[in-house]
Formats: sequence, structure tokens, C-alpha cells
Amino acid sequence: MAALQAYAWPGNVRELKNVLERAAILAPAGELLALEYLPEEFQTGARPVFSTDDESLRALEARHIRRLMGDLQGSKPEVARKLGIGLTTLYRKLQEYGLEE
Repeated sequence: MAALQAYAWPGNVRELKNVLERAAILAPAGELLALEYLPEEFQTGARPVFSTDDESLRALEARHIRRLMGDLQGSKPEVARKLGIGLTTLYRKLQEYGLEE
């Protein structure tokens, strides 16, 4: 919370929303949003948090799912559990992001 409060927020509420959405995607389901799930800039104190080159939340989610699929040897039920989503939702996201095997 201290890292979020200390940040200047040049992007205002939209930037806060994006940072929290990104952290929620990266954090395991049911876990509190810790500093490790915030962008590196919050951990180092650098600014700004986002630039025009940053990947979209959609691309970030796809990359996170791809990484989990590899880490969990492609076990879709286990990946869905880690993400805190239903298996049907995972299948939809795999298809949407072109990650189907």
C-alpha cells in the first residue's frame, strides 16, 4: 500500500486501474496483491510506471497463461486453478490468444 501511495500517478485513475489489473493478473488466485506483483518501477522507485512501449494487459495475460502452461506441463485444470478461473474460461482464453496446442 505504501508503494501505491508514494507514487505520483501522472496517469491518474486510469494508470492506477491498469497497475492494479496487471497485478491481479500476475498474482495467484486468492493471494493478496504484494509488491512483487506491481511493476518494477514500484520496487525501485523509478518513474514513470508505463510508457507507450509497454505491452497491453491482454498481451500480458496471454504471456502469463503461456508461462503457466509451461510451468504446469500443460495441465489445463491446474492452470485454471492457479488463475482462479473456470476450465471453460481457460479454454476460451487459449483459443482467443492462439495458445491452443
